[in-house]
Amino acid sequence: VYDNATLWKTRPNMASQSKSEEFGAFALETDNYGFRNMHKVYTPDKSKLRILVIGDSYTAALYLPYERMFTYLLEKGLENTTAVNKSIEVYNMASPGWGVEQQYQCLIKYGLQIKPDYVFIMTCPNDIREAYCKKYAQLKDGHLDFNQPPFSKSQLLRWKLSNYSNFYQYLQHSWF
Repeated sequence: VYDNATLWKTRPNMASQSKSEEFGAFALETDNYGFRNMHKVYTPDKSKLRILVIGDSYTAALYLPYERMFTYLLEKGLENTTAVNKSIEVYNMASPGWGVEQQYQCLIKYGLQIKPDYVFIMTCPNDIREAYCKKYAQLKDGHLDFNQPPFSKSQLLRWKLSNYSNFYQYLQHSWF
């Protein structure tokens, strides 16, 4: 869906079934921000060690069950360590197709509100290439300047329809 900071992100409050050859059918859910952080609270909590992982489709892992995502496995693995005397939460804030400038905008708009102790940015070479090609952000006079999204109002309307209208999705798959 369209997002005014990151331009797009995974649809909030998604609850659907997905399927993969390796894992079979599984629930694909997102929270009210569009991230796969089910049952996590976004308000600061100093009693917990919070790790934030921001990335693109590899991090979002929409093709995997929640329990197979590396951020979930990282959280479970760290819970069993004795080096930290706090409970640990790993937050996954990612969406397919994001470049590094969108990952940065996600950190500013969504990530900092949880007051993370650590932030990991998961980038792939294509994320850097896409940032260069899309030019959503540019360095001007020593400051990072974000350009207006290159989407027209009619494109945004079609995008919204494609995400929220079953009839439009039917037409898209059957006719377009």
